[in-house]
Order: sequence, then C-alpha cells, then structure tokens
Amino acid sequence: TLNAVPKNWGGHVTLSLLPGDQDVTITMIPMTKIIGVGGSTELNVSWWTTAYVTSYKIYRANNLEGPYILVGTRTSAQSTFPDMTTSMGVVYYYKISIVNSDGEGVLCAYASGSR
Repeated sequence: TLNAVPKNWGGHVTLSLLPGDQDVTITMIPMTKIIGVGGSTELNVSWWTTAYVTSYKIYRANNLEGPYILVGTRTSAQSTFPDMTTSMGVVYYYKISIVNSDGEGVLCAYASGSR
C-alpha cells in the first residue's frame, strides 16, 4: 500500500513508498508567484517566470473568493499582463496558472490591486 502524505506543492500529493512497492512517477507542474499588480490606465500584473513553461493563464475575480475568470494568456517568455478591462477605484484579485506539456497547473496565491 502507498502512504499518501499531502504537501502544499501546488495541490499535489507526495507518496512514501514502502518496501516492495513499485516505483511511482509523480509529475508536478510548477507554480509561479505574482510579484505586482498596479497601474494608472490599466492594471499590470507581473509574476516570476518559471522553467518548463509553455504559457501562463491569468485569472481575475471581483472578490477574493471568486469566481476567477480567465482574462488572458501569455507566452513562456512574457511575465506581465496589461488588464485593460478594469474600472477606476475597483479592487481586482488575480491568480495565475502555468501551462506546460503535462497540462495546466493549479492557481497560484492571489494578489490584488486597483487603479
């Protein structure tokens, strides 16, 4: 039997193999971290770039609990997203996921901002 131990690695689980267990391959999609949200004419969201990325998906919500809706996609070489559909004085919440050959990862921790 496998002894699953939850870890906070993007919502994935690690497994402790016991003697006699078969090897298990675990594919983990990395996460990123939003490093800033701000601007005066639009909100610019920026994040840390990560290796092994095909693209980034940017999600936005009007409150912390969501729902978070996809508002843009960026290539692996891009680390900012100008959100031109925001209103002055409104706080917006953003989360980003990484997409690679294994699929889309979980959303990162939120960051908020207003203009």
